[in-house]
Amino acid sequence: MQNPSTDTKWKWIKHCLNLQGLNFNKLASLYNIDRTCFTVLKNKPFPKYERILAEILEVQPQIIWPSRYDRDGNPIRFSTRYQPHKFFIERASKKIKEDLK
Repeated sequence: MQNPSTDTKWKWIKHCLNLQGLNFNKLASLYNIDRTCFTVLKNKPFPKYERILAEILEVQPQIIWPSRYDRDGNPIRFSTRYQPHKFFIERASKKIKEDLK
């Protein structure tokens, strides 16, 4: 069973889309992508599709999914796929800090 707040949020998203005469099928066809790109957002973060959906709902993605974004509105990467990039960014930022001293 899903988290009640997730279910409530998802119902709100679907309701807002319905008010605009949209649903996930119509939205997917407008952007020429598969409908599951939006429905998977209920459980997994995908910043690209979160931004599209948030734009349609006229809110910022971090308003809908605050746990998926940092204070500056940047996506927080949960995927292990991005870990090597994180390592190189951390290493580069340490080097920059050392060079500034």
